[in-house]
Amino acid sequence: MSLLPDHAPATLTAPDEVASPPEKPLTSVCPDAASSVPLGVLPETKTTPGQLVWIALGIMAFLYFARPVVLPIFLACVAGMTLKPLIRWLSECHIRPALSAAVVLCLFVAVVVIGFLNHAT
Repeated sequence: MSLLPDHAPATLTAPDEVASPPEKPLTSVCPDAASSVPLGVLPETKTTPGQLVWIALGIMAFLYFARPVVLPIFLACVAGMTLKPLIRWLSECHIRPALSAAVVLCLFVAVVVIGFLNHAT
C-alpha cells in the first residue's frame, strides 16, 4: 500500500527554471533623500562624541538607580568565583560539592561576623 496518490511522481524534481532576481534593485522612496538607497541596505551611521557622552551618562544613571539590585548580584558573583577553588579542593577530598559549598559559606559568614564584632569593639 503506497502513501502517495497514483498520479503523484515517485521522486521530487527541481523546476527547470528558477525565478531570476529583478533586474533593477528595489529602492526606498524617501522625498528628502539625496539618493535612493537599495532596500535592505542601511545607510552608514556615525556616532558623535555627544551621543557617546549621553550613552555613558545613561548607563551611569541606570547603574545608580539599579544599585540595590545590581550590587548584591555582583558581590555574590565575586564571592562565588573567589570561593570556587576551595569548594573544588574539598570536592577532590571526596566531600560532596553541596556539602562543601555549605561548609565554605558557613566559614565565610563566620569570618565576616567575627570581623564585624572585632571592629565594633
